[in-house]
Amino acid sequence: MRLSLVLGFATCFLLPIQSQAAWDIFQSYVIIDSGSGNQYLAGGINADGASAFAGTDLGDFTTADALTLSGGELKTYKNGSSNVCGGTLNYRVYPSGDTPGAFTALALPYDSELGGGDQKWATTGQAIDLLDALTPGDYVLELYWESDGNDSNWLGCGETKYDSDSGNNFTATFSIHSAGACGTSVNFDGYDYETVQIGDQCWFAENLRSTVYADGTAIPEVTNPSNWNSVGSPPNYMGARCDYDNDVSNVATYGRLYNFHAVKDTRGLCPTGWHVPTDDEWTTLETYLGANGHSGAEGTALKSTSGWSSFWDTNGNVTSGNGTDDFGFSAPPAGKRTDAGGFCCAEDIGYWWSSTPVNSFASGSHGMIRYLQPYHPIVFQSHMEPRHGISVRCLREVDSSEVQGCTDPEYIEYDASATTDDGSCVTLVVEGCTDTNYTEYDASANTDDGSCVTQIVFGCTDDTACNYDATATNDDGSCESLSCAGCMDPSACNHDASATIDDASCESLSCAGCMDPSACNYDDTATIDDASCESLSCAGCMDPSACNYNDTATIDDASCESLSLESIVVDISATTIDAADGHAALLVNSGNPTALALAGVNGAPDYSFDQPGSIEGIAPGVYNVTATDDSGCESNALTLVMTYALCCDCGVSDIDTDGICDDEDNCTDRTAPNYDDPNNTDCILGDD
Repeated sequence: MRLSLVLGFATCFLLPIQSQAAWDIFQSYVIIDSGSGNQYLAGGINADGASAFAGTDLGDFTTADALTLSGGELKTYKNGSSNVCGGTLNYRVYPSGDTPGAFTALALPYDSELGGGDQKWATTGQAIDLLDALTPGDYVLELYWESDGNDSNWLGCGETKYDSDSGNNFTATFSIHSAGACGTSVNFDGYDYETVQIGDQCWFAENLRSTVYADGTAIPEVTNPSNWNSVGSPPNYMGARCDYDNDVSNVATYGRLYNFHAVKDTRGLCPTGWHVPTDDEWTTLETYLGANGHSGAEGTALKSTSGWSSFWDTNGNVTSGNGTDDFGFSAPPAGKRTDAGGFCCAEDIGYWWSSTPVNSFASGSHGMIRYLQPYHPIVFQSHMEPRHGISVRCLREVDSSEVQGCTDPEYIEYDASATTDDGSCVTLVVEGCTDTNYTEYDASANTDDGSCVTQIVFGCTDDTACNYDATATNDDGSCESLSCAGCMDPSACNHDASATIDDASCESLSCAGCMDPSACNYDDTATIDDASCESLSCAGCMDPSACNYNDTATIDDASCESLSLESIVVDISATTIDAADGHAALLVNSGNPTALALAGVNGAPDYSFDQPGSIEGIAPGVYNVTATDDSGCESNALTLVMTYALCCDCGVSDIDTDGICDDEDNCTDRTAPNYDDPNNTDCILGDD
């Protein structure tokens, strides 16, 4: 939408009451072009009574439009010795509701004298595009004026006067929307036109009905037939419009009809950014239709599905003249107004101007046209006298610098290089982790925001399982509880030190036994003491010398019994070989002997006697003496040699008591079997 402002200026100059101050501002303007030429909008000090800037809705613009700050103006007065040095317009643009940024200063230099000390300070032609780099949304234009001067020095400066609404400043608003993806509506002269993309071209989907040119200038409406003829004839050649049959109710169906002079008017019949298509551009449309399944039936594909008259076909059948409208062009049969001013052919024919004249050098040249008929499927090309009134379609201009794409950064399809939105913005940006290899992955996200941190590791995540993996982030179903199951009771026979899961298999029998090494039933394989230790079955006398020595005993029960003969005391008083009065007293050093036995050697007699007691009259000889007790324990044996003390015939000793004096005896060993051999041979010992 373009803002159209009609400015009214007072017929008399309203001068300030100059006694109020030595110098000051009495009029301020901002000069803005919203697409229809410069408009002067006044500030708060408005002696001219001009249209005010404050509170103005500057309009709704597309990203392809321009809202131009052309300049500004101040009018000042001065009295006496005061001076005015210059002016400044300060402005800033910011999104509605946002915190404003800094102001930009636009200098207003001296322009002219207005008389009586009044002066004008102004700049124009600045061409500052206020929409530059702005994205679709609602915006505020805020501004104020200031002037520099001096109250008392006609050459001085340094004092400032403001037109700023007491520091609140002045604001106006405007809006920006996308430049128009084809398929969205375009507002022109208060009406929203539907649009349609066909190939690379974007068309109005309905006939033009505007009452103004693109700059807001009215297109003359001519209803009188003769006037219709004259305005299009030389020397007038004036653009004109009308409604079919001069009936405004037809506008909703057919749009309006325009002569060729209106088409060629430099002010533009279509809105800014659009134009009446050339003959070549109509051909481009037809070529696209033919190449996309409608060759030879391009007209049928363009015609609306209703409103066209029926006709008799070659077989005599009544046939509908409606089209199939395959591309949304919806071409209606709007008819025409002839050069003479009459109306013709509604429901039967639709005509459309191109902007191409037959003779480009002649003002009254025919214009190239296209037309459709109900009984023909094709698009007809022809030309028509410029005073005719027919329909107009608008085609969007293609800027060589234009880059179509999604211009909204809130969408995933956003193209930073795009200058014109083409309707490709479909999917809103959803930020998150987009990498499926991370645990933070968000299936709804389509834009990665760097939140992917923890990479997925598959494994067993059950900390009670044998194969638990502390590094795993995602369970892969591999958890198992068998390989590490076992008895975890350290006191059990089958304790498994490697087990991490107790399988209730613990038992305390197979390894139970007596663990006391001193016990009879000590089990060196037992790891559990079952209190079965006993010390009786293996107890006994462990002294091999004892009478009751038990070679199977492992515990000595102090029951050993023994008899030990320590020495034999012999008292012999016999003096002859025949004497037999030896006396022996035997000492037993352990045990309780009840009897002694003397076993004679080499023919010596045996003796026995009770104990305690002694024996008399032992014959000389060698005896093995043992002791016994009541239990049958027998002591060690001691050798007892009973000898004569002196051989009475020899005068010397007879140690072996064989009656042969020792100095003559060849065998003096009483134990030798031949100790008393009368032949007196050498002793025969046991080894001989």
